[in-house]
Amino acid sequence: MLMVEPDLMLLNTMRRHLSQCEVVRVNRASDLRELIARYRPAALIVDRQGAGPEKSDLSVPPDLPVISIQLPGQLLEARTLGIRDFLLKPVTRERLFEAIDGLGLPVRSVLVVDEDPAMAELISRMLQAGGSYRVSKAWSGGEALEHLRREPADLVLMDWLKTGITGLTVLEEMRKSPGLADVPVIMLGSESPDVKMSEAGLDLRVLRAEKASVAEMVKYLETLVGALPMRGWKNVEDAQPAPAAPAVPPAS
Repeated sequence: MLMVEPDLMLLNTMRRHLSQCEVVRVNRASDLRELIARYRPAALIVDRQGAGPEKSDLSVPPDLPVISIQLPGQLLEARTLGIRDFLLKPVTRERLFEAIDGLGLPVRSVLVVDEDPAMAELISRMLQAGGSYRVSKAWSGGEALEHLRREPADLVLMDWLKTGITGLTVLEEMRKSPGLADVPVIMLGSESPDVKMSEAGLDLRVLRAEKASVAEMVKYLETLVGALPMRGWKNVEDAQPAPAAPAVPPAS
């Protein structure tokens, strides 16, 4: 299964729940042809809320179903603060470089901000071992702002910083500074960010260029209907009409 989903938290949620198949992320529309040839996926999932390639930009074989969804993730709301992605700790090297690659921007200098010196050092070593990055470190929000005002970075990897100047305060201050407002930020943390989520409702579509037979259509519908919650009746027996009262014999 291929998936266009820039929110790594949502992507990993899908990977956990779709454990019967491998879910491969599509970072760029230009990668799609190669990924389809390599994995021969059963379907392509496109999250229309994401900032990845639009469905109209995707060239897929006519027999490949495209499942279009709208997931209520936190990434879109967080982007108003300049957050481009989330990485849950412990951060793996694969996840780290996947997030950086997903930015689609040239990154040469990185500022790592974490109250835990050991974590900051670990992230720094990953960056230095995996690419030609110029890495700087800060251990507080105040130190991070001071460093950025003195020497802006191409990317900030920052913990939520719950003491002193928090990570959210750093983000707000960056947005006020013309030289820092466009610097992408990837947040690091052991828990989900406290960002208000919007109500997205339920919007799911299955599209395929090639015609489907009636049997295939029924199979799709059976799968979707089977996932819907039952309303009112707890089981089939509850849906049956109550038995009629026995007839009263006429008085003699």
